[in-house]
Amino acid sequence: MSSFIRSKKGVFIMKKNLFFIGLDIAAVDFAASIFKAPDQSIVTKEAIPNNPEGFDLLLLWLKEHHLDKTNSHICMESTGVYSQAVAYYLLSQGFPVSIEPPLKVKRTFDPVGHKTDPVDSKQIAEYAYRFQDELTSWQPKEEILEKIRQLLAVREQFTKQKVALKNASQAYAKQRVQVVLIKKAHQETLAQIEKQIARIDQELTKLIKQDPGIFQKVNNLDSIPGYGMLLAAQLLVITDNFTKIQKPKQLAAFIGIVPYQHQSGTSVFRRRENPTIWT
Repeated sequence: MSSFIRSKKGVFIMKKNLFFIGLDIAAVDFAASIFKAPDQSIVTKEAIPNNPEGFDLLLLWLKEHHLDKTNSHICMESTGVYSQAVAYYLLSQGFPVSIEPPLKVKRTFDPVGHKTDPVDSKQIAEYAYRFQDELTSWQPKEEILEKIRQLLAVREQFTKQKVALKNASQAYAKQRVQVVLIKKAHQETLAQIEKQIARIDQELTKLIKQDPGIFQKVNNLDSIPGYGMLLAAQLLVITDNFTKIQKPKQLAAFIGIVPYQHQSGTSVFRRRENPTIWT
């Protein structure tokens, strides 16, 4: 069987005797499947606990099938916090790990039969085998970038709550019959949310100042009209400190502002605007 090793750029180069393990991750447990060859049955293990004890069980199961970090490649879908712990664990054990977009995996297969965790893990394993030359090596974000990402995510949650609470307060102010306690609760809760948002902004600034390289990039971005600390921090996270996305065209395409042509047959058509600026 053809297979590959990781290159300096994170893309895998062909090598021999590699097996593909697909993991379908859920909050409580996950299923794992081993794809050996197209003419061999896929071996699957169900209901592995999604915790450190379960991760150890996964390694023991792989060992039973004579698989280790030298002859296997782990692939899973991006499921946020559910897949994060096992990905970190496997990487620490030396396994090559790829995390793929769920929609990309889903579109590879026809929607037939039952949809279960074991079935999904088998598809992920087969997907990894079929597209092995396109897999890239997953690497966790720098700790400071991960902290910035988490702060921005919580800030967004609080901001949405703030807007919702303001709307509710304004709507309640139009009530003919009112309860003083409700108005006071709205005001106090709104003040508390605004206080927490301010604390997050302070922590973001503190984190950014801790890293001279990141601090310099934020200052450079801040010098551009319309930019501020929050937008600069978002760009740092999106581009992985400008290591994943370095070209303006790539960034514009990633965030969805490129006016690509959208046409299908004669009934679906959307005009491109100013296409020459992207050439």
